[in-house]
Amino acid sequence: MNPIKISAASQIPIPPTAGEIQALLPLDADHVVLVMGQPQQTIFHVATRRGTYEGSLSVSVAIASLTATNRPYRYLGVETNCPQSLLIIDLKPFRAIRYRADIVPHWVFACAFGYGLLSQEGRFSLFNGAGQITHRLTNLPCPKAMVQLSPSQFLWSVPAPDGSYLYIVDFAEMGLAADNS
Repeated sequence: MNPIKISAASQIPIPPTAGEIQALLPLDADHVVLVMGQPQQTIFHVATRRGTYEGSLSVSVAIASLTATNRPYRYLGVETNCPQSLLIIDLKPFRAIRYRADIVPHWVFACAFGYGLLSQEGRFSLFNGAGQITHRLTNLPCPKAMVQLSPSQFLWSVPAPDGSYLYIVDFAEMGLAADNS
């Protein structure tokens, strides 16, 4: 068996920031962003993949989770102190938009026709690009893990007393892709 080779560590001189590391996300082919959470704000430190620090951006909101979208530089988030929200964060050009949600999302994800929010109770809301709720569903299973198979299809792993089940959830077949306003 061949040994695993790991490159030497690069030290990136990120300014000391109190807070917790929340994520290290690929930004584009040349950059990464280190996300640091604080009680009242979130800081995005940008560095090149070669280890050069390029600067930081901050938003005056504590973000509980971030999810990448299929649009470059765009992430979805949920606020720590206001969980009934959807944050759309664009890092280039930098802006953050908050939309009020009708559920407390456990999962936030992007699909071909909007942004999906799914609660632990199985309630689903679909937001369009303008922040309007276009569809609602109830009684969906709440997955432990989720993988996007296509722009409208997802594979959900759902725990059950006798094991786990895999579901292919196709939002287009549910008629949700029809309204993309």
